[in-house]
Amino acid sequence: MSLGLHLIATASGCAACRLEDPAVIRDLLQVLPRRLGLNPVGEPVLHRQPAGWVGMALLRESHVTVHALPAERAAFADLFSCRVFDPRLAVEIVQAALAAEAVEWDLIERGPAGAT
Repeated sequence: MSLGLHLIATASGCAACRLEDPAVIRDLLQVLPRRLGLNPVGEPVLHRQPAGWVGMALLRESHVTVHALPAERAAFADLFSCRVFDPRLAVEIVQAALAAEAVEWDLIERGPAGAT
């Protein structure tokens, strides 16, 4: 029994100026779910950490998070949803928003251990 899809993406070679800008991270957290047909619940939450920004948006279907590390020119994005979405489109949106040179990603089908 599948509970949903979990996209795990690592963006590298990102534009540091985009990773430093909280408005870019907030916009990504708002645009990404909407473009995928998912439903944000409220506004994204962002927090400044020593290494960069971390942001999270709660979705009716689950959540999306972004960790942005300007000094490393890297970002990490997770999207979990109980509704099916297009992972390739999600990766394209992340890559464009952060001006990333590359995005490596994996898609995991989530569900109880041992369930079929």
